Amino acid sequence: GIDFIYDDDEKSWKYLEEHEYPMFYSFAEKYHIDYDSKDYDSNKILDMQVRLYALSLYMQKKEEIKSNSR
Repeated sequence: GIDFIYDDDEKSWKYLEEHEYPMFYSFAEKYHIDYDSKDYDSNKILDMQVRLYALSLYMQKKEEIKSNSR
C-alpha cells in the first residue's frame, strides 16, 4: 500500500509512506500477534494468519446469509 495526500496549496499529490504488507501490522497489533516488520518469514506467517482470519469471517458471513434465506 502506498499513501499519498493532496496538497491544496500546491495543487499536487505528496507521497507519505508505503507498506509492503498494508494493514497486516494493524491486524497483528489488534490481535496481539508478534511480528518483525523486517523479517521475511515473520511477514509470511502474519500474511497467512490474516488470510485465514479473513477466510473465516467470509465463511461465517456466508453461513449467516444462507441460514437467513431459508
